[in-house]
Order: sequence, then C-alpha cells, then structure tokens
Amino acid sequence: MSSAIPAASAEPSAGLAERSPVPYTGFSQAELHQNTIVIHGVRIQYAVRDPGHLRLIEDHVSREVNGYALLKDAIAQAQGRDPTAAPLVLDVGSNHGLFSLFAAALGADVITLEPQKRLCRVINKAARLNGADVAGRITLYHNAALDEREVITLSQAEIAEGAIATVVRKGRGGGGSEKVDARPISDFIPASETRDICFLKVDVEGFELHAIPSAAPLFKAGRVHNVVVEFGPPNRWQVANNGAEDGVKLMHNMQHSHGFEPRLINSLVWNEYLSQTDAEAKRSAKERSFVPLDSGFRQQEAVDAMARCCEAYVWFTRDTKAAFAAFSSDCGGDGNAARGADDVNQYGCDKTKRS
Repeated sequence: MSSAIPAASAEPSAGLAERSPVPYTGFSQAELHQNTIVIHGVRIQYAVRDPGHLRLIEDHVSREVNGYALLKDAIAQAQGRDPTAAPLVLDVGSNHGLFSLFAAALGADVITLEPQKRLCRVINKAARLNGADVAGRITLYHNAALDEREVITLSQAEIAEGAIATVVRKGRGGGGSEKVDARPISDFIPASETRDICFLKVDVEGFELHAIPSAAPLFKAGRVHNVVVEFGPPNRWQVANNGAEDGVKLMHNMQHSHGFEPRLINSLVWNEYLSQTDAEAKRSAKERSFVPLDSGFRQQEAVDAMARCCEAYVWFTRDTKAAFAAFSSDCGGDGNAARGADDVNQYGCDKTKRS
C-alpha cells in the first residue's frame, strides 16, 4: 500500500495476541421489527431496530443480489466436493446479517464478524427467528477485521442503523466511545478447522484494502475458493489512508500472489464501466455476466470507472472452470423484486411471477 497506517492504540492491542476471539452470544431484548424476504428461492427472516430501515435492507439486497447468487453457487459446489461436511462461509462486515442468514439457511456453517454491538444483538435475534438449525450454524464475533491486532472505534454508527459505520484508528478523530477489538480474518479460523472456505464476503466501508490482506495465510494455503468484496470507490479508501493505486495493487496481488482471477460483476459501477470499455469486455459482460479483471489494464480501467462513479462488487475466484448456475442465470441484475402469493418480496432467481 502507498501509505503506512498508524497503530490504533497502546491499550489492549498487546493483549489481543495472547487471547483468542470469543463468540458473541448476546441478543436484543428490545422489540425488533422483522420482515420476511426470499432471495434466489431461499426464505429468511431479518430484523431491524427502526421500521423505517426495512426498505433500506431490501435496497441493499437488490444491489447485492448477484453476490447472493455466487454465495448460493459456492455452497452448492462445496457440498458437491464433500457431501459429508457442511460448507464453511465467512461473512466479514455482516451489518444486519443477511448473508449469514442466507448461507446458514442453505446448510453452511458461517463465521460472522460485525464490529457494532447493537447489530450483533440484532443478528443473533434474527438468527433465532429463522429457527434453531439456522441459529446453530452461525458463530458471531463482535470484532472488526484489519491487518493488525488493535483497538478501534467507529464513526457514523448512528446513520441508517449502522449501514455506513466506519473504522477509526488511532490518530484519526471522530470515533465514538465504543471500543472494538480488530483482528486479522485468519484469527477467526481455529487451528482445529480443516475445511476450506467456499465463500468470503467482505463489506467494511473503505477498509477492504486492509481487511483482505489479513486473510493472506488462508489464501497462501489455498483454503479460500471465492471472495466477494464491496470495493471502493477510491474516495472511500481515503479514510484508511489509501488511494486508487492501492486498489489496483490489491487486485494484482490477489491474482499473482494468491492465484485468484478478479472479476467485475453487475453492481453500481457496471453501466459506467461498460460505457467506457472496449468490445471484448462488453462481450464478456453480455455472455458471461462478468468482466475478467485479469490484466493491469483491466484493473486500472475498473478503478478509474469507480473514481468517476461509485462502488463496485469484485469477485475473486480460484474456481475459474466451475459452473455458477444461479449467477449465470443473470436473473438478478435489474435488482427488482417480485411479489409472492404471500406478499413477500422475492429477489433474484426462483422469483414468483408478479400477480
């Protein structure tokens, strides 16, 4: 990365190295507002503290529906590789927990990280709403993910029920009063765990350039098959003291050091990117529903489009020859919901036709 990041605190960071992370088991005792949603044929219940944010959650789902398709496919592939073991998923920056709930409903075991304690309590309550089997598959940690063990605070945690809460490291003002342990992603995989991680999702509001490298021991061991990241835009990386060139470097490193193929999928930047790229990329977008970012030129092109516009979803995969059936159906790109017979919003594949 182009700039060094100051250490967060002289406080408990030294002690973090000596102790293992502990799952968070608290759940909201207050009355929550719940709703049911169907994503790619999977019915889940989620919860919010403020009923005004129910629509906000579904707006997020509509933008991320291709990520859910990839998660569904990754779980199916893991089940095919070893039908005797539950697939393993990591959800880093879980927010209200929908990716975790979705994965658990599909039979995966999920390690979930969320730095906001209030949202941890919401996630655990929502897991219970989905039944004992789903709740038993989710192991939740009240932690942030960074490349060093340190203590951080959060800014903007009150906005949109924590949807854009941002890590604040030492030397940066504006953090809140709640202190949170941050750890590398690899800290959350016990030494006794032998399963591969079929899917790692990272959504950490500008700190992805620090969270993703923290999984390097897992990448080097070849234990992660797919990573889907809310990526950028470059002005968001400034909160972590990074710039556009660092985003390009990360994609290059994931490709050349860890053996992933970076791919741009349909997300907020999609139309802007396609408006400026060449015929080859447009053909891939049309025929395959993604654009391989497999050269320095393509990686720079994507980051430039993000700088002009907005965030991207980048998919890093080792399984370049695998069929991703739900994703390849390209049934989620418009982000529109259908209404089921029971008046439940349905997104992506396996929609019920509008009545």
